[in-house]
Amino acid sequence: MSDALNRGQIVILNGVPRSGKASIAKAIQNRFPGLWVNLDLDTADRFLPGIGLHQGGKRPDLQNTLPLFLAARWESIALYSRLGLNVVADLGLDGGYPRAPGLISDCARRMAGFPVLFVRVLCSLETARRRGRGEPGRKGLHLRTDDEHAASSQSGRSDREVQRPRLFDMTVNTDVLTSLECADAILERLDRGIPRPTALERAAALD
Repeated sequence: MSDALNRGQIVILNGVPRSGKASIAKAIQNRFPGLWVNLDLDTADRFLPGIGLHQGGKRPDLQNTLPLFLAARWESIALYSRLGLNVVADLGLDGGYPRAPGLISDCARRMAGFPVLFVRVLCSLETARRRGRGEPGRKGLHLRTDDEHAASSQSGRSDREVQRPRLFDMTVNTDVLTSLECADAILERLDRGIPRPTALERAAALD
C-alpha cells in the first residue's frame, strides 16, 4: 500500500472567533472512528491570540512571524497525517489581513497530496457575542461585547472576510446545528469522499 493511502485524514475548520470551531473539533475527537489529534492554533499564552488576523491587527508584534508559525503548523499536520494519524485543526484566518491570500496558498502547497477537508464554520454576530459573554480565561484576547460598536466592527469585518465566497469543501452553520450535528455532517462528507478538485487544490491552482 502506498504512503498516500496510509495517510491520516485532515479536517481544517475556518471561521470567526467564537463561531464554534473548538466545540466541533472536540466532537470530532469524541465521535469519529480512529484516533484524531486536535492541533489548536491558540496554544502558548505568549502567542495568544493566534486567530483573528486583520489589517492593523491586535498583535502587530506577531504578525510578521505568523507566516512562519503557520508554515510550521502545516508541516506538523502533514507529519501527523503521513504517520497515519487523523488531524482536526481550527483556523481563524481573516482575509482582510494583507498576507492572508498568500498564507492560504502556502497551506495549499504544503498540503498537496494530503486528504484535506476544508470546512467553513458560519455563525451570526449575535451568536458570537452571546458565546463571548463571560467566557472564562479569554479576557483581553478579543474585543468584548461591552464595547458594542467596536465588537460589531471587528466581528462584522471578520465575518465578511473569513466567510466571503471562497474555496471551501463544505459549510456548517452553528446557528442552526449543534457541534455534534456539525461533526456528523463532516463525517458524512468524509465517508462520501471529498469532491475533486478539493478546496485547497483549487486554491493552489489560483496562486
